[in-house]
Amino acid sequence: MKPKNLPMSFADYEVLAYPFGWKAEYWDGQARLTPREMGVTTRLNLPLSPIQKTTLRHHTLVPVDSTYAEQMIAGYFEVFADSVEFCNWPVENIQESAESDIRRYFEGKRGNPLPASVIALEPNTQKLAGLALFALKAEQRPRLELLYVRSPFQRQGNSVRTLADSAQALADSAQALVDSAQALVDSA
Repeated sequence: MKPKNLPMSFADYEVLAYPFGWKAEYWDGQARLTPREMGVTTRLNLPLSPIQKTTLRHHTLVPVDSTYAEQMIAGYFEVFADSVEFCNWPVENIQESAESDIRRYFEGKRGNPLPASVIALEPNTQKLAGLALFALKAEQRPRLELLYVRSPFQRQGNSVRTLADSAQALADSAQALVDSAQALVDSA
């Protein structure tokens, strides 16, 4: 994703309604919109309300395993390459971040990986559709480190079902809360 440059007069800029979470600046006859570096930490109380199993359309949930690392990296890159989190980043750096984040997860550098972490697989091909990675650092609550669903599988209930199954696994292991930190911005 690249910053948005909108040619306009300063008078138009003064009444511009820019998207939530975006910073607007004006120079050289253009409004320049870039994502603000704002985040929000959320907390879920466990267990969640029951969610119907039919929301996950034919995908199989399996425990996270390093044998899926290459698919996890490719999915990460696919999902985040054009996102606000990597606005104006060179493609090579996004790929390096994908590789580093997945490697660090398995190395426990983000906390101990939790068994509640799951991968959603397309059952016919066993290709990764999405994932939810949870980790636990000493004396902290479990934390959702990474959640994504690849484009062909979005808007089918995959993230809801993946999170619901993971949240139930956390609740079953006597966890009462889970934290998550996300960028606070709408895609413009």
